[in-house]
Amino acid sequence: PTPEPTPVPTDSPTRKPTPAPTPSPTPDPTRKPTRAPTSKLILSGDFDAFSGCQVFTVQAKRDITVTGFDVVGYANGSTNGIVFTRPGTYYNKVKSYSDWKLVFNKPMSAKQYEHTEMGALDKFVPIGAGSKQSFYVCLKDGMVYEKGKKEYEVNEENDVLEVGTGVATTGPFKTSTGIAKFRGAIQYSVN
Repeated sequence: PTPEPTPVPTDSPTRKPTPAPTPSPTPDPTRKPTRAPTSKLILSGDFDAFSGCQVFTVQAKRDITVTGFDVVGYANGSTNGIVFTRPGTYYNKVKSYSDWKLVFNKPMSAKQYEHTEMGALDKFVPIGAGSKQSFYVCLKDGMVYEKGKKEYEVNEENDVLEVGTGVATTGPFKTSTGIAKFRGAIQYSVN
């Protein structure tokens, strides 16, 4: 049963009409942001050598897109940064230009022995969960690294990606000069 009606209204009536509905409804919120936030995996540690380029393999634990790199320069000043990439590992591909795709080639300013952002890649590099992608990162005036003991062993990792120990070269597609632990950072977004 309902309570007895009250003899007077609880709110006074108004002469203003109820607003009309909007002609188009507002969109529902999306589950994904329109632009994925960028994260960084910083590869820090000692450095005891320098090279023109460093080659290494990244394994994604989740779907990611690599958007840029930080490097640790060997010298201060203006230089040129270059990044190449290829799917899979770099095994038997260090000296083979045709097996790599150029994704960054720009002038930049490097800081000696400090992390320096190279800038956004010209072409972002998606990597599916469980997949490997190799990178060939170069600075015209050189960058530092830590000497490694074994190629492909884990250099640094987080819950999203793993970076393997790679090799150093004097320049793009030159002979390897030693095992190298990349020092810098990988910028990425989770897809």
